[in-house]
Amino acid sequence: MGFYLRAATMKNTLRSVLAAALALSASMPAFALQDCELDGKQVNPDNGATTAGKTGILRCRDRDSGQLLREQELKNGQYLGLVRHYRNGKLEQEYSVNARGNRDGRARQFDPESGRLLRDETLADSRNVGLAQTFHKNGQRARIGFYADNGEIRAYADFNTSGQLSGLLCADRPLLGAQADETTWCGFGAREAVVTTLYGNDGNAREKLSYREGRVVAAESFWRNGKPQRRETFDANGGGTEQRYDEQGVKRKETHWLPSGRGRVKESEQEFHDSGALIHEQRWIDGLLASERHWYLNGQLREESSFEGAGGARLRHSKQYHDNGSQAFTGDFRPEGRYNEIPVGVQQRFDAAGRPQQESTYDERGRLTRQREFDAAGNVTRDDAVFEDGSRKAYATPAR
Repeated sequence: MGFYLRAATMKNTLRSVLAAALALSASMPAFALQDCELDGKQVNPDNGATTAGKTGILRCRDRDSGQLLREQELKNGQYLGLVRHYRNGKLEQEYSVNARGNRDGRARQFDPESGRLLRDETLADSRNVGLAQTFHKNGQRARIGFYADNGEIRAYADFNTSGQLSGLLCADRPLLGAQADETTWCGFGAREAVVTTLYGNDGNAREKLSYREGRVVAAESFWRNGKPQRRETFDANGGGTEQRYDEQGVKRKETHWLPSGRGRVKESEQEFHDSGALIHEQRWIDGLLASERHWYLNGQLREESSFEGAGGARLRHSKQYHDNGSQAFTGDFRPEGRYNEIPVGVQQRFDAAGRPQQESTYDERGRLTRQREFDAAGNVTRDDAVFEDGSRKAYATPAR
């Protein structure tokens, strides 16, 4: 659903990467020398012969301080089951591994300084499944999320350090359990759309989302000064409207979307000057740009283009105007490559009074082949054939 779902996906990816980095850093072996024992007997985890066939809890301590660094369960010489990591003698991570060495079952991460829980999740062969929670260092919940069996997150609620709701992704039904007021936030069972406010870390409202049965039907985000930044509406078929504003609250862009088999496509887009004046408009038909217009700040039309055809045969018909409204140019262009275009056919230029000044003819390769110039009375003052090397030859001697 446009910006809000893209932002939610990026936020979720960032959190996942951060969590993985934390887990990796905690599980990396320490550089300090360690002494390990199993059932009271010294063993060397790097020497499989010392643990072969044994069952029990392997405990490793720092040789200098004696502080506990790691506990790991062995079954018949294989690392299988519970794993605990410690920092400064305090529990930092606790999880279990399966026969493949992947995390499996409940996993928790703690702040070794305060002992507070930072993460609590369930994994299946290293994939998140079911409910997972993360917490800020002050103990406030940071996120509660629900993962499908394939590891894809289906729903989540984020919270700032004050406990205010700061992010939300709803499924088609409540999934987060009693620890989240998902039914209210996502508008499940409500007769009308429910407006849910999301807050930044500063405690100010950052977004307002309107939900109906778990689906966003409208959204609004704000600048730090409280002015609207973006407003979006979504219809049931995937279309909608998006408006963007500057920090002074002036609308600068408005886009209308239509549903499509690819998700959605643009129907029209308008851009506005900081004064509020319309300066640019584009319209699409079946995903192809159909027309485009530009305006002067005095309100007069500056340029208008219409498009026809497709691919290399597509033509842009252009008309340009002086700021007094009189026509300044007319001509056709054809795309060449992805970003360029070439002139084709006859192109005409006019003065501010609308009188013809110049007429140029181009071939299908965009090469100038003929050019005529006119005086203020409309008489031809020059009529040249133009060749590939830039040389010219007059068609006729201009009348005097």
